[in-house]
Amino acid sequence: NMDSLLFHGCTTAVQVAEFSMVPAAVRLVTEKASNQDWLLRARWLCHTAKKHRHLPELVCAQLEAGAKALNVVYASVLPTGMKEVIQKLQLDANESASIPLDPRWNQQHLDILLNSMAYSGLQCSKDLQAQLRSIANRLALLMDREERGYMEKTLLTSDAAKKSGRRSALRVSIAFQKGMMNFDDLPHPVLAHLAAFFEAWDAYVVQCIKSPFSNLEDDVFHEVQYNNLWRDRFWIVSDKVTTDPEGIPLLSLHWHWVMKHLLKDHGPLSDFSPIPQEIHTISVNLQSHLSSPDGMAASVKGLQNSLGRPLPFKVGSVVECVSKLKLMSSVLNVLRLRPRMTDMTSKEQLYRIKAAATDWNIKRHLMLAW
Repeated sequence: NMDSLLFHGCTTAVQVAEFSMVPAAVRLVTEKASNQDWLLRARWLCHTAKKHRHLPELVCAQLEAGAKALNVVYASVLPTGMKEVIQKLQLDANESASIPLDPRWNQQHLDILLNSMAYSGLQCSKDLQAQLRSIANRLALLMDREERGYMEKTLLTSDAAKKSGRRSALRVSIAFQKGMMNFDDLPHPVLAHLAAFFEAWDAYVVQCIKSPFSNLEDDVFHEVQYNNLWRDRFWIVSDKVTTDPEGIPLLSLHWHWVMKHLLKDHGPLSDFSPIPQEIHTISVNLQSHLSSPDGMAASVKGLQNSLGRPLPFKVGSVVECVSKLKLMSSVLNVLRLRPRMTDMTSKEQLYRIKAAATDWNIKRHLMLAW
């Protein structure tokens, strides 16, 4: 264990809260892998997952996801491309074999190599440095997508999911895609395209990652990662909501965000490979079922009904506070009152004017704050 990493498998109350740190810990193991020890790291992750089966299922799955991502990454052509770039830095065989998957983990060592090349009179062009960054970003992106894909499959087939018997929109769509359901049996037509969208989009992302035609600079890499978060949130919602009148509007809302952030202007990935016609077709079908003008109004109405209170208020205490302030505002609004002695409500109006005039400075500040 070159990094002196330890894995503690006890489940005390304190460490239960630390399970959320497992993905970051696994990423620390995988991203520092090298040609020399990546297989050892992958086997260690698998062994650790099997050894601690008493831990929550998703914790063990996260360890296995890291191992699978390592295997997929080193089965691709990207490590070979990184090796060729490293060899151009004039390293000996032993040193180049120990370079991490992402050389930027040891940025100081990388800077020393580049400066030594310049000192020796060798030209380390900007193209070489851009190529190194591009391959490292592609490796990190492929690692992230493979881990995410493995965890999603685990969530769909976990024991907890089987025991719950929950039929989410995504699970129904997957069943239709596998031929286990007919189109006429679908509770909503959008389910015919939901699983197909995730499958086609994930395949397209992997295709772009492996495309060697353009450099994946840091800013584009971060933008792709940011856009993928909208895809991941849409997947989570699709696996949570059901196909009832409350679930479809929520699905429609998240699809609107996917269209806005992920598919608008074809996204930064279109510079590497055009979006396939299949994704365009699926997106048009989803858009027609989830974002039609009539459907959008119905979706907003459905969300309002499901929330139980008008938007944008989502917390009961906020709704209650606003309603009381509005009531007080209407009571203090006495500017238009013209009490007449012959009027039956004149006495009540006079009391309102007197109440509004009492401690008027405090009430004025309160109303301005509101």
